[in-house]
Amino acid sequence: MQDKKEILKKFSENLRKLRIKKNLTQMDVIVSLSIPRSLYLRYESVNNTPDIKLTNLIKLAEFFNVSIDYFVN
Repeated sequence: MQDKKEILKKFSENLRKLRIKKNLTQMDVIVSLSIPRSLYLRYESVNNTPDIKLTNLIKLAEFFNVSIDYFVN
C-alpha cells in the first residue's frame, strides 16, 4: 500500500501529464475550474502538494474526463 506522500506525488505527476497531453496551460485549468492559482500550482508541484479536497478532485476528474483513480494509479 502506498503512503500519503507517494499518493500525492503520483497525483501531481499524473495531473501535469494529463494537462500537457490535452494541450492545456495551467491557467486554462485554473480559469475553467475556478481553482485558486496558488492551489493549482501546488497540486502540480511534486514537492509541495497539499491535501486535496474531494470536491476539487471531482472537479479535476470531470474536467479531464477521467476517473478519480487515474490520478493515483
